[in-house]
Amino acid sequence: AAFFGEVTLSLTDKLTLTVGARQHDQDNYSQAMTPTNAAPRFANQEFSADPLAGLMNLERTPSSFDKATGRVSAQYQFTDNVMGYASFAQGFNSGNAVYVTNPETAVRNLYPTKPETLDNFEIGVRSDLADGRVRSNATLFDTTWDDIVINTALRICDPNCRDLTAVYPQNVGSAHARGAELELTLAPTRSLLFNVNLGFLDTGYDKITVPSVVAYVPGETEFSQAPDKTINVGFQHDATLGNGGSLTTRFDYT
Repeated sequence: AAFFGEVTLSLTDKLTLTVGARQHDQDNYSQAMTPTNAAPRFANQEFSADPLAGLMNLERTPSSFDKATGRVSAQYQFTDNVMGYASFAQGFNSGNAVYVTNPETAVRNLYPTKPETLDNFEIGVRSDLADGRVRSNATLFDTTWDDIVINTALRICDPNCRDLTAVYPQNVGSAHARGAELELTLAPTRSLLFNVNLGFLDTGYDKITVPSVVAYVPGETEFSQAPDKTINVGFQHDATLGNGGSLTTRFDYT
């Protein structure tokens, strides 16, 4: 369950302040499955009994995650067509737990993950100029994670240490993602439209707190599928046909 509320205050004719809060409450349970347990046919149902071992529904391991997060944003209207803003927001992703069977001892243990939290700072400008023929937007952002979760090999030490071949979700430490986005749209005529979008991104893991993943996620590692630079260039032409129809032609390079 989650509850969210937001209030916007007009401090002056040009300055507004928005404050929001969210309370997240979540209850889970984990349930192990033996090789002869059939998975449930539908979501949110328990595993069926194990007829060969004489087991009924297996023991539940409960877990709960509660978190209050907030958001604050200030917006200033410099002119009728130019607006600037700055915001801070907190995010929350609940934890989880998975059963892991030691392939050598066949002992099954529950490995929980803590919730990951993030703080996001953002500042930006939005503008419509030249009677709406030019739109220019710019955004700077900085996001930091605590207890970030990734899927990686799990190291078991009892006392000898070895890595399992499968991957499991684990809290590995803190991380960041910061960058800038620039958008420019030009409409020189009613039928022509040009746009250019640029993105610059820096990501990485700042602190590794789990020794088992040092070999796989050193502090310099960047996020997967997070390119340093992105660009999109587009051209669009709208033509009005003689019979009242229209034809739109568009080219994009990304």
